[in-house]
Amino acid sequence: MGYVEAVEYIRADIARKVKPLAWTDVSVSVTGVRSQSARTSIGKYYCDDDGWYFSGMKDHWINADSFEAAKAAAQADFEARILSALEGGE
Repeated sequence: MGYVEAVEYIRADIARKVKPLAWTDVSVSVTGVRSQSARTSIGKYYCDDDGWYFSGMKDHWINADSFEAAKAAAQADFEARILSALEGGE
């Protein structure tokens, strides 16, 4: 791989990085359920100990095995939404 190709490869990789969600501080309900939210330019993500949803799909709760799994799934969804809007995105 030549210099130009290497630079193009690196630039393409950098261009496709999506920032991590900026979660609020953890809230704990009176029943002990942890929850967090993250506001983005495309909407808001909510997660708790049982799962997560995106503000545009409140009726579509997605179950998760743990709080950490819910946050990871929300991050993956956010990345997929952003990358799908980019040329060459998946």
